Amino acid sequence: MQEKSKKRSGLIIFCLLIFILAIASGAYLLFSVWKNDRINDFKKQVNNFESLLTNFAGSSMDITEYEQLIAEANNALNEKNVGSFNELEKDLKDDTKYLQKLISDNEEMISVRDKYTEMIKKYKITEAYQVTYEETITSLDMAIAAYNNSEKNNLIQALEALEKGLLADNQKEIQKIKNSINTIGTENATASELQMINGYGEEAEELQAEGDYLAALDKLDICLELVTAIDARAAESETQIKMEDTDTYVLEGSDTRKVVEGDVSALSVYGLELAICEIYARHGATFSDEQTQAYFDAKTWYKGTTPKDEIDTEEFNKFEIANLTFLEECKEQVEAETAEESEETTIPDEL
Repeated sequence: MQEKSKKRSGLIIFCLLIFILAIASGAYLLFSVWKNDRINDFKKQVNNFESLLTNFAGSSMDITEYEQLIAEANNALNEKNVGSFNELEKDLKDDTKYLQKLISDNEEMISVRDKYTEMIKKYKITEAYQVTYEETITSLDMAIAAYNNSEKNNLIQALEALEKGLLADNQKEIQKIKNSINTIGTENATASELQMINGYGEEAEELQAEGDYLAALDKLDICLELVTAIDARAAESETQIKMEDTDTYVLEGSDTRKVVEGDVSALSVYGLELAICEIYARHGATFSDEQTQAYFDAKTWYKGTTPKDEIDTEEFNKFEIANLTFLEECKEQVEAETAEESEETTIPDEL
């Protein structure tokens, strides 16, 4: 009986030992799994932080302390020192949050820089403003390179003030050119020239409405040059064909001989128009254009009685008919050359 009791006690002890060993093995296994999971999770955080830090590569920002943190974290991983993970993990999370904020602010500054870089292209910028703009953009580039967001608001305000000043100056310049065009006037422009002038004006209005003040000013500058050239041409024509000389003709003998290119090479569009009207004037034509009528009224040989549209050209001789055709062709050619020259010499390619 006593022997059976000893055997039972031994069996119980053996079972307990097996049970304790199983628990210990299970606990060790669980701990190993937990430790591996903890190492893998911490390694993932370290890798994410390293990836985040690559955003600052090549910048002028000092990242020494962050590189030191990565070194400490990797050393802890190599030694599998799980006990040091908690403190390092806290530093990683805090620094990750800070660096993400820097990146977000930097992206905003880059967006602002790009916006105002494009903005400046739509304004005519003076030398004084150009210096201010370049200095501000340079400061912004330096802040971006260093991830220094402390001056972000000040730089944005400086660029906003610059745009406001450019807008006011460009609007004043546009109005100044418009006033100059109105002062010179377009009464001496041909129909095709007037169409060009109006076209430039309409395009300038559209560009201004779109906020492209530089392109609008370019159009108005072209318009002003064209109007100025037309005015100068009219003044030259008035000098060329003097109103006070009451006995002369634009083209002497245009009713008795064939006019050739050498006769008209020095004539402007206005001069050619008078030469054409002169053929009609010899037959007593009157003219609806006041300037033309005043010109012929000053001639001693002129006796106007019949509106030009009512003159019967069948009464013209062969020289007059041929010369009318020739002069009309010359006038059209000079008008075309004037328009082409204006476009080729003053209109920028991009317009």
